[in-house]
Amino acid sequence: MVYAQALILIVALLLGFFAFMVWIGVRYAMLTWGQTTPVMEIPVGAVYLAMPIGFALLLAHLLLMAAPYVRTKTFVQDDGFDPEAVKL
Repeated sequence: MVYAQALILIVALLLGFFAFMVWIGVRYAMLTWGQTTPVMEIPVGAVYLAMPIGFALLLAHLLLMAAPYVRTKTFVQDDGFDPEAVKL
């Protein structure tokens, strides 16, 4: 039971961190949008959009993978995966 509560706490902390980083990343991209790169003259903010996009994808992935565990306390199973096949 303690393990399940710890895992839920970790998932909640990760959700909070990912959401915070999306927010910070969007603010940072907006702050630097007025600057352009010297050669290609694209907004620097466009380059910095990688951070909020990446964290938003992490957030979506965590929600997809953790939601079944939080609801049913079972891990996502894949019938096509055989962990014994990897042994050397």
